[in-house]
Amino acid sequence: MKSRCRILHVASMLDPYGSSRQLRLLIEGLPLDRWDCEVIALRTLGDTHQAIESAGAPVRQLRERWPFDPIAVGRLARLLRRRKVDRVHCWGLAALAYTGALWRGHPTVPRVVTLTEHLPKGPLRRALLKRLIRRTGRVVVSTQTTYQQCVNMGIEAEKLVIIPSGVALPSQPTRSRKELLADLELPQETRLLAVVGPLLAHKRVDDAIWCFELVRVLYDDACLLVIGDGPQRRRLERFARLVCAPGSVRFLGLRTDVAEILPHVDVLWQRSDWEAGPNAVLEAMAARVPVVATDIGPHAQFIEHGRTGFLSPVGSRADCTRLTDQLLSDPKRAQQVGAAAQAYVGQHYSVERMASAYQRIYEQVDGGTSTIAVSNVRT
Repeated sequence: MKSRCRILHVASMLDPYGSSRQLRLLIEGLPLDRWDCEVIALRTLGDTHQAIESAGAPVRQLRERWPFDPIAVGRLARLLRRRKVDRVHCWGLAALAYTGALWRGHPTVPRVVTLTEHLPKGPLRRALLKRLIRRTGRVVVSTQTTYQQCVNMGIEAEKLVIIPSGVALPSQPTRSRKELLADLELPQETRLLAVVGPLLAHKRVDDAIWCFELVRVLYDDACLLVIGDGPQRRRLERFARLVCAPGSVRFLGLRTDVAEILPHVDVLWQRSDWEAGPNAVLEAMAARVPVVATDIGPHAQFIEHGRTGFLSPVGSRADCTRLTDQLLSDPKRAQQVGAAAQAYVGQHYSVERMASAYQRIYEQVDGGTSTIAVSNVRT
């Protein structure tokens, strides 16, 4: 291994959400004397690229305009010609497709991909994905559920590696709860519920809004914070205006200070019907916030019902409301659940363990082939 290995990270999207934060944490966690990182982003949202640059990796933006932009492909080809890199790490299916279109000119550069979204369902898209993966050294997933989906789809098990998300335990927030509520123009006795993440259909934020209306029957001082942005935002804002009391649901949009808000939230909800890597839940657990999440594989992997959080069936508003009431009505139990969640995340999902797992992949992957025997890494 060279004294300093150059890694080119190609990201489908840089945004304030899970996979982009994982990329930033990975860059921060890799030893600078061994790894030299650069990031190419097909698209960016917000100022996440600035956070990655502050972590020590320059960011180039391709400014993709369409789902597969030939002009962006040309820009990527020029960047690859100008740079001598030792590893290419793709984050997401779009990044994998872009590098795959250029791979004949760079067949000896080992390539790794981290799957950051749901696997495609159509047969043509699945066939394309399997073809791209044949020229990829390792395929990284964050949950056992996604691993099994890949195996069922026909992806070679020896290429698959499970590396759970890394989560940094937050420092003491610089803003108090009193200051946060004042900034939001809310009464000091307000109970804060929150959902965090991109506003996409599978996140089922409309289901969370319905649940919130049931909670408001029990706690009329409750407020729901919707932290994030996305194509569903206008529809959700209109829906909230129709069914909720004015001002009781706050759409905060993209926020760079989520780590300052989370510690003051009383309960975090995650109502998704699927997740590739539920980073928002892990970050809430790290901040000692009790979580009520849907009972799907990625959540059940690290939430022990009743001890480190609560699980409820997808779409079960009554069950979500009942579990939330248990936490809001019993602050002592809420504190116990939050403390157990933080201890669990600190032990099993540290950034150091995640970065070490990726280091082993970078060191062992061989020219885009799968000839090296690498056992699955579970941190």
